[in-house]
Amino acid sequence: MRRSAGRIKAPTLIMTNLQDFRVPPSQAFKLSHALKDNGVEVKLFGYPGRSHFPGDPVRTLDVYRRWIDWIRTQIGTGTATSMR
Repeated sequence: MRRSAGRIKAPTLIMTNLQDFRVPPSQAFKLSHALKDNGVEVKLFGYPGRSHFPGDPVRTLDVYRRWIDWIRTQIGTGTATSMR
């Protein structure tokens, strides 16, 4: 992982469910640390839950808002939306 992560230069948003059966959260933590070690801007969010994607509308909305806010922040098209 560290060898591959060394080629990543773009700011990276990582979101994981803390009990994800498809992609263990340890993978997200390792990637986050590897990117930070390489000086890449990283934001990591962990959600409670077992599924690969949030199954309820509240967390689904939160995931989409974080994606949109991250993109807006990175491309500079205004301020991020509030997380109500």
